Amino acid sequence: MTDQIIELDTNTLQYLDEETYREYFPLFTQLKAALADQPIKFTQFQVEYHGSGDSGDHEEAILVYEEGSQGGDANDQSNNTHANYKQARDYLPVGLSSDLEEFIVNKVDYDWYNNDGGGGTAFINLADGHFGYEGYWNETVSHDIASGYQLSDKR
Repeated sequence: MTDQIIELDTNTLQYLDEETYREYFPLFTQLKAALADQPIKFTQFQVEYHGSGDSGDHEEAILVYEEGSQGGDANDQSNNTHANYKQARDYLPVGLSSDLEEFIVNKVDYDWYNNDGGGGTAFINLADGHFGYEGYWNETVSHDIASGYQLSDKR
């Protein structure tokens, strides 16, 4: 079978291998169906992830919605990038949110959980199915510094 293609809103193409397509397409289809009749216009499924040492974890997913969307109200949680969001588990069938969380966090392809760690946000755009992440990793930098003082007989 040839690679599957998802068309992105920028007219660029992202190729998914067959295994990724078979895993992702049913999850995305279920996500769209679960949100189809909601009065709130959700735009993105997001998961924050972070780690260090030899371990990493992720937060529960959120659904970001358009400002002024019917049924939406701004949540006042300053630790989140978006003010307009709802907990995904409140709008999705049991198990779907966690399946989507695991899928997109496992697609993050840099080392954010070892050594000094890192983190970021994995996301699915609900309009076109595009998924990806925005992340960072931490790095310890050391600098050699030397200094000395000499005693002098001259006072």
